[in-house]
Amino acid sequence: METFVITTGTRVHKLEYVAKICKKLDIQLYGYYTIGIPGETLEDIKQTLLFAKKMLLAYFIIPHISFAAPIWGSRLYDICKDKGYLVKDVTPERLGIAYDPQGKGLIKTDEFLPDDLKKALSRYNKLFIIIIIINALRSPRKFILYFSILMRNKFLFRQLFLNR
Repeated sequence: METFVITTGTRVHKLEYVAKICKKLDIQLYGYYTIGIPGETLEDIKQTLLFAKKMLLAYFIIPHISFAAPIWGSRLYDICKDKGYLVKDVTPERLGIAYDPQGKGLIKTDEFLPDDLKKALSRYNKLFIIIIIINALRSPRKFILYFSILMRNKFLFRQLFLNR
């Protein structure tokens, strides 16, 4: 299997260094993570989610985790199309669903299926909710911040209050 790597030139230790400084300065950070890129294994995906958890616990970086979405004309789309990794044809509606945390990925490989990604993300989101609740109970100021995040994220709201 060909490995598809998104290179940003960013190293994990640099991210942690910046997060440490921002925490000291009381600057709220948000982390954006993508899972389900061809070449990833389920273990790689687990490590990404563990890193997101670590950054949440250590520096309270609010995570946003999405599935890799093969947009037309991108290198990811070309690789997925050539290798037969697309579950269905890519349409604007399906891309929207792929970006939704409650949605489903559009990529399948020998290493993972869209349902594997959805299960991993669901487990992570339940852990995220527990961490948020514990932190909210420790600080009234954070409670307000978390509540506003929860109100903007319908998926997390449903997970927490409706158990869906």
